[in-house]
Amino acid sequence: MLAVALWFIAGGDSLSTGPRRLIGQVIAVNDDLSLMVRADDATRPRRITLAQLRWPDEWRGRAKRRLEQQVVNQPVTAVRDGQSPDAMLVYLSDGLLLNEAMCDAGDAQCDEQHAGLLRPWLTRAHRWAKRDGRGLWGETEAQ
Repeated sequence: MLAVALWFIAGGDSLSTGPRRLIGQVIAVNDDLSLMVRADDATRPRRITLAQLRWPDEWRGRAKRRLEQQVVNQPVTAVRDGQSPDAMLVYLSDGLLLNEAMCDAGDAQCDEQHAGLLRPWLTRAHRWAKRDGRGLWGETEAQ
């Protein structure tokens, strides 16, 4: 996965709008799996979408709260996934890929219709989380 991220940082994608990489601090989580990030070199926050993920409607409120607890006020590095100008792979300060970690924890699903190069990893992570009842999968089964 590191090779994929480095390819995008180096300009491997063909999109001409939006930054290839954004370094900043998360200031808010939106209902649509997007984050408001204040870039280190900007005064206005930028909206970025967590690439290749989706939240089922019945998860939206709980999943948003869980994500807020994990990332608000945290530094991140976001790298475009090559599919749209605001869809990004988001790395936490410890190097953890948030997109994959959310699937692995059971807090999001892979958006298989729009997943790019990470589709195999994200799909496997969300299927294992469902099998093991992790995160929101466990909460859903308990209700």
